[in-house]
Amino acid sequence: MTEAVSLKRVTIEQAGYHKTATVISRQSKLTIAKHAADATIDAASKNGEEYCTSAKNDLAAENQTLTQLKALFDTGLKTIGNSALGKQAEDQVEAERVEAERVEAERVEAERLAVEAATGRSVTCQMTIDNTMDSVEYNGKKLHINGATNDWGKTKTVTFATVYKGRLVVAGHDHESTNSGHCSSAGFVIKCSSPGPSGSSFWDGFNSGSKNILAQGSETSHGIDGHSTEFRWKKQKKPCTTTSGFHMNQIDSSLKKIWAPDGERGGKFTMGPEV
Repeated sequence: MTEAVSLKRVTIEQAGYHKTATVISRQSKLTIAKHAADATIDAASKNGEEYCTSAKNDLAAENQTLTQLKALFDTGLKTIGNSALGKQAEDQVEAERVEAERVEAERVEAERLAVEAATGRSVTCQMTIDNTMDSVEYNGKKLHINGATNDWGKTKTVTFATVYKGRLVVAGHDHESTNSGHCSSAGFVIKCSSPGPSGSSFWDGFNSGSKNILAQGSETSHGIDGHSTEFRWKKQKKPCTTTSGFHMNQIDSSLKKIWAPDGERGGKFTMGPEV
């Protein structure tokens, strides 16, 4: 009896154990399945995040590529534009070069004609100085003076053949010894002629009223050695209009009478087309 009861208890306990083991086994399987499911979900989530990250990276790379392509496109447009502007600039430079060459050719031809017209023309100038005429030069060469150089009442005459841009220079002095106030006691008059058609020569009709005259006054009342008439000269200026009573009756008493700019004793007059 006791043994039978013991066996039954063992059987029941074993059965309970198996049942418990079965429950535990099922719970373990569920736990494992849950873990597996969680792992799968985690993996899927991780893969999803990686995919999203990869997609974002790919999109960023594509955006960067598009930006680079746009920059290249813009650069291309600018290059095309610059090329067009550059071509316009080149055309403008070429047109200006051609125009400059044309103008220079015209200038050279005009100068050639001017040289031709101004060269070899015979000129005669009549003049006088109150009081003494010291020298006359043309183009740096002294000219022979026909007439009494120390008598303002006597007309003096010089002749020369023209050269291009040649200048006539006349110098003289007043008798009064001071070096000021001579715009009322000294003076110079001149009148020139040159054969040929009227207006064909600068010198034809040239006279002391011309604007192409510059004058210089002597630095001192006496010459370099203290008594000669070889003066040192001041800078060139426009001459004064003198009120001296002298005139050149034999030629034209209406001619303008001029003298050194500040009324110096010595006067030097430079005349010519380029003065």
